[in-house]
Formats: sequence, structure tokens, C-alpha cells
Amino acid sequence: MEVTFTYYFHLGNLGHFVTSKKSFEHMDAVMWLKIIIVILFFGILISLSSALGFLFKDTAVPQSKRTLYALGIRITLAMLMMLCIFYGFYSGILHSEAPWDHRI
Repeated sequence: MEVTFTYYFHLGNLGHFVTSKKSFEHMDAVMWLKIIIVILFFGILISLSSALGFLFKDTAVPQSKRTLYALGIRITLAMLMMLCIFYGFYSGILHSEAPWDHRI
């Protein structure tokens, strides 16, 4: 099933309408990938903050490895997030809208 979107953007004094046809499946894939990336990002922040908390709490216990495990989880989540971002760019689901990125 396809749906038609009409976008309005302003270039100088001229207003332009652009019509785009995208399928619901493509929009769902984009949203799911973005949701996964945001969840992984928040997981990284939570893991990093828990590692800091473990570092302060476990100063009296030098053989505790909770900080090491929390940082290992952070590294794993960061790698998963990078893989999701690379997949998104490679498959065309994600794209850059930076002004210096000229897509043809």
C-alpha cells in the first residue's frame, strides 16, 4: 500500500510543493531502526552512569569487577548501535540531510 505525502519547503521567495510516494512498510522500517538506535543510546548512557556509580561504591572492595562489566556492556551496546547506523546508511533507510552532503 502506498501513501502520498505533500511537503512544503521554502527556498528564497519561492514556495515549492513536493509530492512523494512511500510505502507504509518503508516508513515502519525507518521508525523501527530509529527506535532501536535511540534505545541503544539510552542503554549506553545507563550503563555508563552505572559504571560510574559502581566505581564510587566499590572503592573499598578492590576485587569487585562490577565497573568492568558495566563498561563491557557499554562497549557492546555502542558496537550494536554503530552496526545499526552503518546498516541504515548502507541499505538507504537512513540518510544525511546536512547542507554539505550533496546527494545526486
